[in-house]
Amino acid sequence: MRNEMNGPQSSLNHKSVGKKAAKTAVSTILAGCLVASLGVNIYQADRSNAQNQKVNKFIDNQLERQAEEEEKENTYQEDGYVIGGEYEIRSTTHISDAYKSGDSSGLTDEDQKTLKMASDILKEITANLLLQVLDGLNEFVTDEEREGLMIGCIRLKSCARYKELKEKSYGLLDKLAQYCQKGKLQVSPIRQAVRYIEEHYTEEITLNSLAEMYHYSPNYFSSIFKAYTGETLISFVNRLRMEKAVEYMPVKNMKNMEIANRVGIMDYKYFNKLFKKRYGMSVQKFRDQMLEKGEMPDE
Repeated sequence: MRNEMNGPQSSLNHKSVGKKAAKTAVSTILAGCLVASLGVNIYQADRSNAQNQKVNKFIDNQLERQAEEEEKENTYQEDGYVIGGEYEIRSTTHISDAYKSGDSSGLTDEDQKTLKMASDILKEITANLLLQVLDGLNEFVTDEEREGLMIGCIRLKSCARYKELKEKSYGLLDKLAQYCQKGKLQVSPIRQAVRYIEEHYTEEITLNSLAEMYHYSPNYFSSIFKAYTGETLISFVNRLRMEKAVEYMPVKNMKNMEIANRVGIMDYKYFNKLFKKRYGMSVQKFRDQMLEKGEMPDE
């Protein structure tokens, strides 16, 4: 009877023990997961804090370094600024004041040397700048006028005082300004001449006829024309005629000789020679290439 009675009870006890074990196992697993999760979070937090500390430390170091550099660069002393503790830029106001006034008695020996060097450089620069301006006006001054102005510019280098340099420089500038105005007046007819050529390139154009039209001698007109355009008169006219000739090239039913006549050249051999010189090939070869590329319409 006891065995019979113990059978079902024993079975119940085994089930109860199994449930408890399962609960314990689940609890253990959950606890392990929680601990693991907590550990990961703690690790990540620690890692994040460590990274933040490194970043903050780096930023702090950079700010300190920047502050130190600024302090070095902006350290003011009575004689100027000390940069990086190595190079020194001294104030030169008292030197320039001494140069302008002509009284350098209050300068030190070192400042006297600086004044001498600066004075020589200033005179050299002033003379060279004025010579460059004169060179730009080369076509509008006579040889005698140019020689006088060049001598004046060179003599600036021997000026003993600032006042002398200033007065002589201003005097030369006034003369150069007059020649500049003269140049503008002379260039105005050249602009008109260029416009005339562009409108009458199909006609006969000669140096003598243009010079007479604008009341200049042929030599002088040729000189100022080249100064304005960068080309001689004949080069300018021939270039314009060749460029206009190219515009007629696509017209298939227009003969080469007709194109030459259209741009003001009656001699076809001369026309072909000019064209080849400019474009590197004969007129016919140029047109053949256009035909091959399909760039020549029927009309």
